[in-house]
Amino acid sequence: MRDYAYFVVGSLPIEERRRAERDLLKHYCEALASHGIHLQYDGAWTDYRRWIIWGIIAWQLNINPNEATMPPLERFCRAADDLEIQKLFRV
Repeated sequence: MRDYAYFVVGSLPIEERRRAERDLLKHYCEALASHGIHLQYDGAWTDYRRWIIWGIIAWQLNINPNEATMPPLERFCRAADDLEIQKLFRV
């Protein structure tokens, strides 16, 4: 789920992620199932939300004034708010 979270949150514009993240996760689970890897959607959704914190930490560690590192960090921070990850970590 780390790769899924990193791709979806790190790559898609915020509004597009908001519109598509659930459908993309369903598709991802279906694609994995076609290869014999079965994930329950609800568990995958929870794990996806948990991995948002990793993206925030990773991008904070990679802030570079010579590269566009702030847009991905912003996308992860907005996803953290949207997906209420504080509830997962009881913060």
